Amino acid sequence: MKRTGQIMGQVVAMVAAIIIFGLVLLYGYKAIKNIEHTRQQVEIIEFSESLKSAVKRIALDFGSVKRTDLKVPSQYQEVCFADLDILRNRGRLDELRKKSALIANIVESNSDPKTGQNVFTIPLSETPIKVEAIEVNGTRPCPNGGKDKGSGFICIPTPSGRLSLRLEGLGDKTWVCEWK
Repeated sequence: MKRTGQIMGQVVAMVAAIIIFGLVLLYGYKAIKNIEHTRQQVEIIEFSESLKSAVKRIALDFGSVKRTDLKVPSQYQEVCFADLDILRNRGRLDELRKKSALIANIVESNSDPKTGQNVFTIPLSETPIKVEAIEVNGTRPCPNGGKDKGSGFICIPTPSGRLSLRLEGLGDKTWVCEWK
């Protein structure tokens, strides 16, 4: 009987050790996932702030053109810019809807063009990005292969995690194009 009790004690100890080990693994996995999620949020906020800063710096310098290279978090394949005034006032949402129904729905539901999101990542980020006073494919297409004059939006692929923009100061806003 004494031997059976020892074996039972060892089995209970092993089961307890396995349970404790499993709980530690589960906790570690969740902690790592949480750290990764936080890192991704920080990266998109850094991208957003860099973009806002670059646009703001050149806006008042009328006629000045600057190339701006930004690091885009690796999980995003494209960055789309939307000129909310053009999309709403000129009825261009249907053209945007062909590219991305989700982005078109977000633009449509933004009640105020002054505060609504106007920069989108694909896939969409959890963090909305609003850049003040941008013009996108308004009265003229982007130079060097630009198209869709008057569409009010552009989507620029970022396969290498880099976004090269052509920013031109318009005095009160910044014209945004892809740098080619």
